[in-house]
Amino acid sequence: MVKQVNSFMKQRELLRSNVAIYRALGCRHGDLFENDYQMFNDYSQQITCLEWSLEDVQKEIDLVISHNRLELNGVHSEAGRLECVLMHRPGNEIRRLIPENLSTLLFDAIPNLNDTHTSHDRFAEYLREQDVNVLYVSDILRATMIGSPLAFHELIDGIIKNTDLSPEDKNCLRLWLEARSPGQLARDVIEGVACTVDELGQFDVNNLLSLNGFVVPPLPNMMFTRDSFSIIKNKVVIHKMAFSARQNEPLIMSIIFKYYPKFVEHFELIDWEQYVPHPAKATMEGGDLAYVGDGTLLIGWSQRTNRFAIDALAQAMFESGTLNRVIVVKVPENRDYMHLDTVLSSVGCNAFTLHARLAPLMDVYEVIPDISSSTLWISRGTVETLGSVLGGETLTLYDSKMDNVSIEDQINCRHNVLAIDAHHVVTYGGGDEENGIVTQMRHDQKLSCIVFCLSTAGLLEGAGGAHCLTNALSRRSIE
Repeated sequence: MVKQVNSFMKQRELLRSNVAIYRALGCRHGDLFENDYQMFNDYSQQITCLEWSLEDVQKEIDLVISHNRLELNGVHSEAGRLECVLMHRPGNEIRRLIPENLSTLLFDAIPNLNDTHTSHDRFAEYLREQDVNVLYVSDILRATMIGSPLAFHELIDGIIKNTDLSPEDKNCLRLWLEARSPGQLARDVIEGVACTVDELGQFDVNNLLSLNGFVVPPLPNMMFTRDSFSIIKNKVVIHKMAFSARQNEPLIMSIIFKYYPKFVEHFELIDWEQYVPHPAKATMEGGDLAYVGDGTLLIGWSQRTNRFAIDALAQAMFESGTLNRVIVVKVPENRDYMHLDTVLSSVGCNAFTLHARLAPLMDVYEVIPDISSSTLWISRGTVETLGSVLGGETLTLYDSKMDNVSIEDQINCRHNVLAIDAHHVVTYGGGDEENGIVTQMRHDQKLSCIVFCLSTAGLLEGAGGAHCLTNALSRRSIE
């Protein structure tokens, strides 16, 4: 590639001399001038593309070298020592948010991207300070696209499948996507592609230009990496999102776990969807899953995760020997409580945050294999008796002191905590300094916590907290 760049540069310099002579002689028209001028521009473009490619290749070399040093040991708990997480640093997809599409794209307000970067970067920096390795989706996706033509074309197939375009428009979009570089495609699938000449260029896309909105939808929720996949031990579960605005997120995760060499080396994909009865529509999102260790999974039956998915996942995990217990917690179907981790998050061994006001409404079931049917659900009371269901231990539960403060804390995602280690957590700051959940965790008389408070600026607009913004690739059992 370097030789190719040097060759083009030599030819371009010869053409540059010719063009300069023509201009000096006043010969700015005619076939010779037009031909050399066009060739000069063509070589310039090719050199630029090759230089970008060389830069991408060097980035991927550096990335592979750094990732090869990592040990990805799988996820063995929700609150053991956190070793490595996958995050997504938000980018131009956030700029796609406008008042008219907020509801469709599942945001409550438009974040300021500068604030988003400041808050997100500080979060990642704190994790690194605690010796947690932070990997970014965009880096891994770009490396996967560059390293695997199969992954490149499978991603295009998935993007096309997830559109509702006509067959003719789908074919036009496919041709356009196939002409993109691997790095461009990795950006397009996250940032989106609008139906404009500025973004589609002069390619033969008249059909697409007549459409409104986006031919590839932006993914502003991509920063909530928790939702599109889960890892239980070394098994990877790719989720099925409840809303179409997010359907390309699990597509991206399926590609990188299938083709990125470091992930292929350490993880195994589980096909849980084969257990979904036709024509049922199963939906499941990662904010509802909490692997508490010792073969036990807590899973929310919520607005985003339904019973079809829970049954199918339980069957897949029982048959693979990955799990021996699945405990279901019913969560009222409401956007404020969209996932289990918005009202209950793991802090340590038999320790959780809990929005206690909802506890009487949160029924608990145990799912077990059944010979006569796929699974059997057994009622186990409510969350108030979850300790006995988990093995008879008394639970440590953290909440705000008063109901009204707990409601405010829950709305602001402060129950949604990320455990770096047992009783060392990250959550959003703010709230009632005397009665809020952060203060209760820090000053609990029996078992206090280290709490790092993250700014909500640029993050809370998407209704997700610290737990949502990360997904563990390597976490130890609780010691």
